[in-house]
Amino acid sequence: MLFNTFAVGIAALLTTGSPGDSIKKMHIESIEISSTQFLSDFIQMDFAQMRALALENDFANLNLQDYSMTSSCCVARQDLINFHVNSALPGRNGKAPKGSPMLRLGLSHSNSFYHSLTFFNSNQFTVDSISIIYQGNATTYPIDSIVRETHSFAASSKRLRANAGMLWRSNPKKRWIGYTGFALGFGLAIVSQVEEYYSKWSEITNPIYAVYGNTPIIQSSWQFEGSSRNFYKTPLLWDMSFSLPIGVDFRIGKKENLWYRVHLFSELNPTLWVSSYSKTWAYVNPGVSAVFGIRVNIE
Repeated sequence: MLFNTFAVGIAALLTTGSPGDSIKKMHIESIEISSTQFLSDFIQMDFAQMRALALENDFANLNLQDYSMTSSCCVARQDLINFHVNSALPGRNGKAPKGSPMLRLGLSHSNSFYHSLTFFNSNQFTVDSISIIYQGNATTYPIDSIVRETHSFAASSKRLRANAGMLWRSNPKKRWIGYTGFALGFGLAIVSQVEEYYSKWSEITNPIYAVYGNTPIIQSSWQFEGSSRNFYKTPLLWDMSFSLPIGVDFRIGKKENLWYRVHLFSELNPTLWVSSYSKTWAYVNPGVSAVFGIRVNIE
């Protein structure tokens, strides 16, 4: 039933005819701009998966055996900017269809999931020694050097998505309008990359003099040894989504003027998201998206 109505809406967009036809030609009813935040559970990525995503990398020669992983982060959120055109589904034989169905078509731009891994290594060794005399007694202390190295990797992407959905509304002539329906989306990455960052610091710990008993004050000095940053392309990234929007629409104006055409709306969308890096890595991600936007009637 849902997909039959959706098919009728698409057919109506492509059909021309007179007012007496069983299906009238569909017309644009409104345009809208909105912002979406998609929230879900964290999906972790290990180093082998990260390495597989980075094309033409030299990670195979990277030995992280002596490193410990200090963080594994996934920002399981997508921020989308949406632009949609809405068309009211025409009725048959001059009668308005039940549920005031509305076809929604448009595009979205998103900053997508962000995965990061950080590995840390610290080596300490004695480079010299110092003797401190306190109350006539000499005590020898080591001068240590500590080298700290960090390797971090981050996968991120930006995507362009095409969206289509069908909504059923309460009376669209009212000031408050409730609606629900379903929506489909398909996206491709316009930017998708893995960033590798390496940094190295050294610290010298130097006992300088004794104050209390034979306990010296430790003086530390840091020196930045250098860093490097590399970017690697990933395989083709695509995604699909299916959602069930549940929303409310508020008409700003009471009288028929400019503000009478302007609506504010908010939605809560249970969403199933599927993403894939071209046979390299794929995941299914259920979650909830929150939408807030403005809609303007143009008819």
